[in-house]
Amino acid sequence: MGRCGPDPARPRTGRESSARVADDRHRCQPTDRKRPAAAAVAAAKYLAAKLSRGIPALAGEPIPLPAGVLKAALGELCDRLAEGGAGQTAIHIREAIENGSLEAGSLLTASLARDQAAIRAGATHRGLSADLVWLVAELAVCPVAFALQRTLVFDSRHEVLQNAVGQWSHGYCAACGSWPALAEVVNGHRTLRCSFCAAAWELTTYACVYCGQSGDGFVTAAPDAERKDRRVELCASCGSYLKTVDLPAISPFPLLSIADLETMDLDMAAMEHGYARPRSRTSSQFEGRGGLHPDRFEVLPRFLLDVFVQAVAVRIHRHNGGKILHR
Repeated sequence: MGRCGPDPARPRTGRESSARVADDRHRCQPTDRKRPAAAAVAAAKYLAAKLSRGIPALAGEPIPLPAGVLKAALGELCDRLAEGGAGQTAIHIREAIENGSLEAGSLLTASLARDQAAIRAGATHRGLSADLVWLVAELAVCPVAFALQRTLVFDSRHEVLQNAVGQWSHGYCAACGSWPALAEVVNGHRTLRCSFCAAAWELTTYACVYCGQSGDGFVTAAPDAERKDRRVELCASCGSYLKTVDLPAISPFPLLSIADLETMDLDMAAMEHGYARPRSRTSSQFEGRGGLHPDRFEVLPRFLLDVFVQAVAVRIHRHNGGKILHR
């Protein structure tokens, strides 16, 4: 059996030792390279299997987060919101995070899992604004979610996962399971944009993204007759709505939340008529599809996510001079 390392049979000169070490490293590299490649292929097949069952790729996965970097972002976001008008409400959240009353790691993990109920319950128990705590956590962790969906799902180089993503036919995001913030229509293509990780995907049918209704109960209307490029899709079956805007190009990740805010008049028009946007879906809502149990699928290799997320944290830190990127 072959082995890596110097032969201890006889002492060698410095030149011989250097040459031998270089040769040993050269011979070891092919084997070392095969390990992460094989793990990446296995991960791609695992994620493709989840998608084929309608389960978002990241749902239920033990994804480690760079809590140290993101905790600083939570404090900065609270300060910005306080300056922007949230005042003491945002300051109280920052103080709760700093003194440990509101544990940053748990908050960020719950946000990545889209567990709005847990975050609201925790905030209410501590006398904090539930809506603002949810917003702060989402703004802090969404850059990581964006990087995860791009690297692990939508920009995958593995054909099996590319095919699974291309066949995704659900209104919720294939990466994180969130509902779309809006639909962007570019050159006649209706592209849904995830409200959390900014993923972009198209559906083959024109119907309600929430319940699939495509009959008389599903209509599209322009609240402003002079701006037919800005519309709302209304569903009488489930009482939900989706904003739709015509654009020359898809909005990049940092500007998507701005596009959402710029179309708040469409939200108001829909809500005035009794329509609403459903709450975020959580990992537990996909359990019935059989994709979150160890006896059905292997757990996504944790070390791949760990290495990737830490690399993202370092990159964000360097790129932003120590400040986290946020929407």
